[in-house]
Amino acid sequence: MYVGRDNVYLLHIAMCLTEIMATYSFS
Repeated sequence: MYVGRDNVYLLHIAMCLTEIMATYSFS
């Protein structure tokens, strides 16, 4: 299935934000 570049970009940002929030909550 083809995914638009914008969707991939937003998904990447969402994953990065989730990882950052998890890091702050664990520290």
